[in-house]
Amino acid sequence: MRISTHLRKVALGFMGAGAATAAPISQMIANAAARYGVPSQIAMEVAVQESGLNPNAVSPAGAIGVMQLMPGTAAQLGVANPYDAQSNINGGVQYLSQLYAKYGSWDLALAAYDWGPGNLDNALAANPDYPLANAPAETQNYVGSVLTGAGINYSSSVTASSLTNGLISDDSSDAIAPVDTTNYFWYAALALGGYIILDWLDII
Repeated sequence: MRISTHLRKVALGFMGAGAATAAPISQMIANAAARYGVPSQIAMEVAVQESGLNPNAVSPAGAIGVMQLMPGTAAQLGVANPYDAQSNINGGVQYLSQLYAKYGSWDLALAAYDWGPGNLDNALAANPDYPLANAPAETQNYVGSVLTGAGINYSSSVTASSLTNGLISDDSSDAIAPVDTTNYFWYAALALGGYIILDWLDII
């Protein structure tokens, strides 16, 4: 028996960050999303996927903090201390906003966030209609996981221009609603509790 990867990431994030920071980090994400015009659920899902909301997370590649900024990217975004949750979140959400402005759809913006804009530019040049067909499976799964988690009815077969402003163009029912940070707090608390119990039982 194993706890799901998604729940475990959140649990580990809150073990590192401290449960008391859960609500503030959720609110920081919601505030940054409103400031930079990013759908709040997308910003939250990116943060969960990237770091489990852990401001102390460091990836093997050297990405830092809640939304996993590389040091060079952090510097370009004016984030002096990527371990500072507020600065890191503001920089990460601003970067998402910039990528959406560049590519015009959330699937491509997310692919660029995960895979890198240079790689996505090359994929667009090779296959302008279906650039994600050339993306690694990890990036395709990342895009699908974030958008599905954000409540968007996403299919990897949609064209590059069809997923704009948090909507699939032919279905307005998938609009992004304001995030309820309380739900994320309890979700993380339950994940943490489950992880602690399973760890105590030594079955994960």
